[in-house]
Amino acid sequence: MGGFLWLKAFDSVTIQSVFRDGQAYLERTFNFLLSANGIEGGEIFTPSKHNSLKTTVHLKGFKKDFEEQCPKKPTTIAHKIIEHCLSVFLSDNCPNIFLVDDSNKIDLKLLFQKEYQTYSSTCIFKVGSEAFSMTSMKLLRSSDPYNHRMHYCANNREVSSEPLKDDIPDLNHKITTTDGEPFSYLTFVSGEYLDKSVNSERTDFNIPKEPTSLLKDIVTLSDIKLQALKEVRSQLQEFLLPIQEQKRDRIQTFVQTKAPEYRHILKYEKESLDHIALCVNNSWTLSHA
Repeated sequence: MGGFLWLKAFDSVTIQSVFRDGQAYLERTFNFLLSANGIEGGEIFTPSKHNSLKTTVHLKGFKKDFEEQCPKKPTTIAHKIIEHCLSVFLSDNCPNIFLVDDSNKIDLKLLFQKEYQTYSSTCIFKVGSEAFSMTSMKLLRSSDPYNHRMHYCANNREVSSEPLKDDIPDLNHKITTTDGEPFSYLTFVSGEYLDKSVNSERTDFNIPKEPTSLLKDIVTLSDIKLQALKEVRSQLQEFLLPIQEQKRDRIQTFVQTKAPEYRHILKYEKESLDHIALCVNNSWTLSHA
C-alpha cells in the first residue's frame, strides 16, 4: 500500500538496495512505476561499494497538487514524520532515522527522545492470562488537540486505531496540562497475543471482537479494549475532572430550571451522566456507551 501511495504523489520511485550474499555485499537498483509490471529493473546484481546493509528510496517528480500542500521547513517535516510513525519511534527496535536538507541534518530518533518521549509513560495490564503493554503519550504540539486515539499494534507496527471520545465522551472537549497547554492523548496497546493474531495484510486481528457462548475463554478485542480504557481513565482523571465538574453543573442547572422531570437521574442514575459529552458549542451529545 505504501508503494501505491508513493505513486499517487510522485511520478516514479527509484530504489537502491544493498544486501549481503554470503560474505559479499551486492547492490540492485529498480524503478517503481505506474506500468503493467509495476517494477522495472533489479534483475542485475553488482558488487557494492558499501559494506553495510542499506536501502535508499528516491521519490521523483513531486506532483504539483501535493507539492503545494507539503510543508517546506525541515523541522516541520521532522515533526510530521515522528507523529505519523509514533508506534515505530516508541519501539525498542526503532532504527536511526535522519532528515537531511542540504547542510541541515536532523536526528529524528534524538528529536523524539527530547520532545516527545518526556511526555510518555508505559504500564502493563492483563486480560485473562494474556499480558499487554500500553504506552501513552501527551502530544503537546498536535495540530488537532481533539484527536485522542487508541492504537492497537502488532510486531512494532500499528494495525488499527479508534477515537477515544466514542468511549470517553469527556474527551470530546479540549484537555490541557497543568500549565494550561492543550494536548492530544495517544495510547498504543501491544502484546504477544496481538503479535500472534494479526492478519497477513496487517490491517486487522484474527480475534473475536465480542465474547460468544462458544468461545467463553477466548480473550476478545472488546476485553482488551475494556481493560485499556480503565487505564486511560485512570491516567487522564486529573485532566478530565474540570470538564466533568463543569458538565455536572450545567446538567444540574438544566434539570432544575428547564427539565425537573429528570431529577431522578441526578439522584439515582448519576453514572448515566458519564455518557453525555460536553460539546464545545454548549450542546449535548449522548455517547453510544
